[in-house]
Amino acid sequence: GSQFGGDAGTAGLRRRYLRLECKRYKESTFLSPRSLAGEVLEAVLKDPQLEAWVLASTKTVSETERNVARDGGANLGVPIVVIDWTEQPPGVGVNAMAAICAK
Repeated sequence: GSQFGGDAGTAGLRRRYLRLECKRYKESTFLSPRSLAGEVLEAVLKDPQLEAWVLASTKTVSETERNVARDGGANLGVPIVVIDWTEQPPGVGVNAMAAICAK
């Protein structure tokens, strides 16, 4: 069923309005930019006070996927935050998802 554009959220606790969408994929799995844009729209329609929509993914979110989500969010006035498994260049450190998992 519908999750209103996210798997979790703050529900207005401490006057914060965030939605979190979690995607657990293999690196080879296609992440539909159109689906992402739809989820952002669903989240905004459910919660007009939405401050940000967060995408957490176990695969690298491509530039195209990021841009579609970001542009959809910008058109709706909602910042998009992506936390994924993008590999960092050698010597830079771990990626954002690995850092969160390690925490």
